[in-house]
Amino acid sequence: MKQIMKVEDSFSTNEAGVIISGVNPEFDSLEPAEIKKYIGSKVRIVSNDGQELEANVRDVAISESLVGKKNISISLGEIKDVEKIGRGSIIYMNE
Repeated sequence: MKQIMKVEDSFSTNEAGVIISGVNPEFDSLEPAEIKKYIGSKVRIVSNDGQELEANVRDVAISESLVGKKNISISLGEIKDVEKIGRGSIIYMNE
């Protein structure tokens, strides 16, 4: 499995469902379309306690800091076990 990022923050909204965010220095040199293609339409999440779950990707938002570092936010919609996704969880490509 190819790692996308480690979760730095996760939260839920009524409109977007669960949103996770993090960074991956490998993405800093890529264009947003390349990053979205890399992430794909599904991801695998491995929680801190080792439990795995799959989630559909609704949307990907990419922001860039003043020093050129990209922050990736992934909207996952509704997830049954949202409490398992916390800071430090690892997001992988769902190959």
